[in-house]
Amino acid sequence: MGNFHKNKNGYPVWNDSGRLVHRTVSKPKGNQVTHHKDGNPSNFRKSNLVNMGKREHSSLHTKKRSWF
Repeated sequence: MGNFHKNKNGYPVWNDSGRLVHRTVSKPKGNQVTHHKDGNPSNFRKSNLVNMGKREHSSLHTKKRSWF
């Protein structure tokens, strides 16, 4: 793949544009956010990414945290 580095949160970022790699791969529309199904920010395979609204994404992470 191209030249990228990880930001302070562990997400790969393109060196030339500063854009998050997973958002380039998933191509979210409007205000959508991209969720990593496996929770690994370094895994930006298209099959691991799903776009959704911010509220849905927040709710999903809140549910996951309450399981532990």
